[in-house]
Amino acid sequence: MTAGWFGELYRETTAGRLTPRVSRAEAAVIAALLRLEPGERVLDVACGEGRHLAALAGSGPRLAGVDRDAASLRLAAGAAGPGAPAGRDRGADGERARRDRAGITLVRADFHALPFGPVFDAAWSWYSSLFLSDEAGNAAALAEVARVLRPGGRLLVQHANPARLAREPEARWEGTAAGGGRVSERARYDPAAGVETLSRSLDRGGRVLAGTVRLRYYNGTEWTALAARAGLRLRELASTGEAGPAPYSDDGLDLVAVLEKPT
Repeated sequence: MTAGWFGELYRETTAGRLTPRVSRAEAAVIAALLRLEPGERVLDVACGEGRHLAALAGSGPRLAGVDRDAASLRLAAGAAGPGAPAGRDRGADGERARRDRAGITLVRADFHALPFGPVFDAAWSWYSSLFLSDEAGNAAALAEVARVLRPGGRLLVQHANPARLAREPEARWEGTAAGGGRVSERARYDPAAGVETLSRSLDRGGRVLAGTVRLRYYNGTEWTALAARAGLRLRELASTGEAGPAPYSDDGLDLVAVLEKPT
């Protein structure tokens, strides 16, 4: 269930919170845990506006992002850095926009059916984007990302920390969006199911955007089994710390699973 959640509502209500500083810090965690090297082909799955891609642009890897939302990809093309206007082509890779000077390729596609072969050295997915379905659907999404990795390729998946949420399973928040308007959010976490239901609305003088999403969060034991189902192995669990990656703990800000495709 993702009714109304992604797209305009998500972009408008996170603009003031997911700042360039936050994005750079998260991108540093991604680069460190994936041990990214110059020249490697690396994919951001469900890249949205490309904030992590922009933060990593020029760092050495050959970056690509995939998302199904056309408006987000247009913003990602602008965020990728200075360069010539994006060219477009259509074909087996779907709708593609390339910014040559930034070295980032953006592809419009559904991550359940990625238009690539096993060509990537590493990939990442931030904020539970893969796990919006039932157990079978979540496992299939992870397996599809695993499919496009080369043998020995690495995958990073980040989501909220289920152990931390279990101690405070309900939360409410209200505030003002960066572009104006009142934001209201309600969250309820079900520890038994490992599912958080989030409802959010943005009211701008009578024009209301509203959406609900259900996000599945896996604990360490579940991650071991989930990885195996996708043909991967769990290399480590970590959290986002104040100064980069930190060892995972029940008190950690989030849970970051680092996986590897066997050679």
